[in-house]
This record gives sequence, C-alpha cells and structure tokens, in this order.
Amino acid sequence: MYELQQTPLVDPAGRHTGRIILIYDITALKQSEEELSAANEMLKKMAATDPLTSLSNRRDFFGLAQRELARAQRRQRCFSLILLDLDHFKTVNDTLGHPRGDLVLQETANCLKMYSRSGDILGRYGGDEFIVLAYEADLHEAMVLARRYCEIIPPRLAALGPLEVPVTLSIGVAMYDKEEKISLDILLDRADAALYQSKKGGKNRVSVWRPGHAGSAGQDQALAPVLISKLSPGPLLAAK
Repeated sequence: MYELQQTPLVDPAGRHTGRIILIYDITALKQSEEELSAANEMLKKMAATDPLTSLSNRRDFFGLAQRELARAQRRQRCFSLILLDLDHFKTVNDTLGHPRGDLVLQETANCLKMYSRSGDILGRYGGDEFIVLAYEADLHEAMVLARRYCEIIPPRLAALGPLEVPVTLSIGVAMYDKEEKISLDILLDRADAALYQSKKGGKNRVSVWRPGHAGSAGQDQALAPVLISKLSPGPLLAAK
C-alpha cells in the first residue's frame, strides 16, 4: 500500500513550473494500525466478557440492560429480568472439586446461549448466578423461557458425570411494566426477591414477582411462586 504526496513548484514570478511527487510505502504502517485496532477490540471484548463462561460480565450486562431500559421507555415496550441460581452448586465444588464446578458453570452458560431467544441479553451475575434480560417478554413469555431452562439445563449438567446431589435451578422473574417507569435497580430487586422466594420455597422452581400491596416499609411484597415439578414438569402451577 502506498501514499502519494504532491507539492507544486512555483518560480519567483508565481508561475507553476512543475511538482514534486513523493511516494511512500505505508504497508507496514497500515498493518500496524490494523493489528492495534484488532488488539483494542480484543481488549474491549475481554473487559466485557466473563472469562469462564464467555457471557457478558456483570458490568457489561447492566450497561446493555440500561440501554434496553431506555429503549423500552422510549417505545413503550416491556421486558423481563430472569435471575437464575444453581442449587447445590457448592456441593459440587466441595465434593468433586472446582474444575468440575467450572464445567457446570460453562455448560449452564452454553445452555443459556442455546435455548434463549434472539435478542435476549445473557450475563453471569456472579458466582453460580446468571441473569437474562428477556427482550420484549411479558410475564407469561418470561415464565415459559424460565421453565425451559429448568427442564433442559439440569439433565445437561447431570450428563457431565455423576453428582452427589442433582444440580437444579432456582429462578426469579420480574417484568418491566411500561406503565410504571421504574429503574433497573428496582426491577433487579424484584427479580432477586422472587429468586429468594424460590430458594425459600424449596429450590428447583420459578417464582414470579407480581404487583401487589406495599409492606409497612413501603416495599413490594406480593410474590406468586410458580412451581416446577421435580419429577414431571407438566404445566406451570401457581402456588397458593
């Protein structure tokens, strides 16, 4: 690759008498620029990606989620947050070692990539927790997606090898309602509260945050657990 530079020659009377043409070989320079650009892109990706699972890390996920929140507010759309926690993951680490635990996390991430929808945002929330922003999904659509995870992921984890205790999923779901215009932090708190309900209710299930009365401290407390059968998933059942 070459770069051409031209400089006109002018005599004392101001007449053009010719030009100087310089030709530079900039092949090496362009290659260096391309390599630097590729290295910068790789650094950006590394800064945004969880190294173990290749999902968005927490910081990148919430950056993307904030943009989706702004888009949903602008276009009057809904979406849902799905917070997932691996049940009995600590037992895997304690009995089979951290390398096996890493395989469980990686396979969980692979399943999320495979069985989520186009447009969904996937992230590793921390430790054995994952988070999914279900693009333009209402509660029903988010529940269907969450149930898909509960039905498909545990058998895939069991296929990795014998486990002392089956690794299942506890999930919390909360929907962004375009009428409320709440912050992402509040929506995350709701999904986290629903996840806590799943853990408290016996694990291996989905809990959905539903709007209801406020508690004495002004916090939303209405949670409707949706149970996933451990033996035969069947239809979704709302716990009473």
